[in-house]
Amino acid sequence: MSENFPRTNIPDGLDAGSIIAHVPPSDELPQKMRTKPPLEFTFEVGGYNSCSFFQKATKLVSALTLLYPDGYIRCQEQNFPTRDAYRAWLSERKMAPQFNADPRAQAHTSSPFVVLNGTFLGGCDDTIAFCRHYFVVDKSVGGVSRAEDTETEVLQAPDGFDKQHTYDYDLIVIGGGSGGCACAEEASLLGARVLLLDYKNPSPRGAARGLGGTSVNASCIPRHLFHIGSALGETIAVDLPAFGWEFGVESGATRQDERATQAEDERQQMHHHSWSILRDNVQAYTRRLKFELRLKLRDARVTYFNKLGRFWDAHTLDVQGDHGGTGRLTGARFVIAVGDRPQPLDCPGGELAITTDELFSLERAPGETCVVGVGHIAVECADLLRGMGHTVTLAVRSTILQDEEYDRECVEKLEEHLTKARRLRLLQGVVPLSLALEEAGGRKKVRVTFSSGNACVFDTVIAALGRIVDLEALNTDGIGLAVDPENGRLRCQGEQTTQAHIYAIGSVRTGSPEQATCAAQAGKLLARKMFGSSQVGVNDAVIPRRILTLWEYACVGLSEAQARAVVEGKDLKVYRASFTPLEWAIVPERTGPEGTRDGFLKVVVRRSDDCVLGLHYLGPHAGEVIEGFAVAMNGQLCAENGAGKSLTYAQLVSTTGIHPYSALSVIQSSRLTTLSPGQA
Repeated sequence: MSENFPRTNIPDGLDAGSIIAHVPPSDELPQKMRTKPPLEFTFEVGGYNSCSFFQKATKLVSALTLLYPDGYIRCQEQNFPTRDAYRAWLSERKMAPQFNADPRAQAHTSSPFVVLNGTFLGGCDDTIAFCRHYFVVDKSVGGVSRAEDTETEVLQAPDGFDKQHTYDYDLIVIGGGSGGCACAEEASLLGARVLLLDYKNPSPRGAARGLGGTSVNASCIPRHLFHIGSALGETIAVDLPAFGWEFGVESGATRQDERATQAEDERQQMHHHSWSILRDNVQAYTRRLKFELRLKLRDARVTYFNKLGRFWDAHTLDVQGDHGGTGRLTGARFVIAVGDRPQPLDCPGGELAITTDELFSLERAPGETCVVGVGHIAVECADLLRGMGHTVTLAVRSTILQDEEYDRECVEKLEEHLTKARRLRLLQGVVPLSLALEEAGGRKKVRVTFSSGNACVFDTVIAALGRIVDLEALNTDGIGLAVDPENGRLRCQGEQTTQAHIYAIGSVRTGSPEQATCAAQAGKLLARKMFGSSQVGVNDAVIPRRILTLWEYACVGLSEAQARAVVEGKDLKVYRASFTPLEWAIVPERTGPEGTRDGFLKVVVRRSDDCVLGLHYLGPHAGEVIEGFAVAMNGQLCAENGAGKSLTYAQLVSTTGIHPYSALSVIQSSRLTTLSPGQA
């Protein structure tokens, strides 16, 4: 093999093998895209579903199968539902004769396990490095380009687009949520003729939807504003007295003990929340946002129809509005961005539960509430309702926040805070078996019978069980779009469905993060790939996440468990630190034994190159804090080989921060840190 080959973790065993024996030196590689590779490649990619590196490797290889559709490249995917199932398969796979004498194969424990033509290739980054070297093309050819300075450059198959086409539109976007609006606007600004279809389909209980999608109408924006309202209630009840604020008391008018008693009485009288006022103000704001979205689309010259689209054939849509009237429109390209809906409660009486999409449009406060679910939306809704003074029970089938991106140590601290400081009732290991209406105190209530045999009565039951996609109305089966049978979402390579000119973005696509910002970014970048010269896609490896509770948790990069799955144990170093945010320092309720409200942070570092693999932060304004660090990590995180530029721990702790803000604790973590148990 040429000495010019980029050798980052490329297995030495390939040098003598026949796999790439005919690969020329890097400086002799052709500058135009080949009609076929000179060899036939069969990639075997094994891993578990939730592993982002497995997803990345399979997307890359599958994209190559689209570029070379005549069988020159084949992808054999070994997909396992859990990490344990994958590891059981891996142990057996490594017993194959061709791997017995390969020390790299025997030492490999992470996901994915990639085999090329029967020879062990390596993990995700080994696969990327091999494909970058071998499949080099000139950008002037179109369709594919070589990544020079970013981990996010994406291979995209030609979709047959011809500027001289005779269709009605260059692009038809189906769905007016965050992703659809961003894609339509960007494509139009790049010169495309764009139609955006957005059908307002209300929820079963009549919750309004419309332009802006779930994020604007029912989820992210309303939930965040209700969270702010809940946090302000805690500030009034807990923080203000410590900062000298007294309600209805004139300074010096009474003795100290009388003043304290009176201030407490006044504070309790004022600490009342009006659900209807907040609901009306939030709905007025979301209406304003939708109007502003319409103006942005108009200014970008996007044609907008409030109509439902259904595929008649691969380039034709039947469209229909609320008041009848149908027609057919054609497009050269399509983007499906219809989003998803909350999954209803599937048990007898399940229709008595509302979903999280309907919570923020309730006519009156929910009262004593049971939230059913384990994910971040369930936790956030339970916490904000508790902050508004409601009695809340969170019923979970196992433990909260099971996604492996969330660090378990941080989740356990958050759970302790929810149950002790917030006094949220947590029912673990149960599921609802049935719901039934009953009268109590002159009001209709809901009796929930759990799998434990216990029954409880609530004013409101909220189903927060995850989200589902409904593609039946689009007739995706009728035009041959492949759907993942496990989750009902579209199978894609990158954003391309099995019809190369039909794309999907957001949560309708298998493997896509369920975040509005990810959908919006994916939509914008996809438009640039379709109608610009870019091939850059969303960097799935560095997506910041947050849990919007009053004690906020945010993270970016790998959790400690994820890092241990891809980094040799001795090569991993985990810094942990507790700190007291200044705004909590003089508030006894925040810092006392029952408060459990010290901030907490964790920095996951690879020793060999000092690369920061993950940041986790529990404390005030966690989302704002982590978003800044995500900028430093974006496009640079490389969990398997350390190649390229990376944010290092030395850079992190040598940064000069702003005193005395809480974010300073991250860059001063070397002063505060104790290592995780078992770390050197």
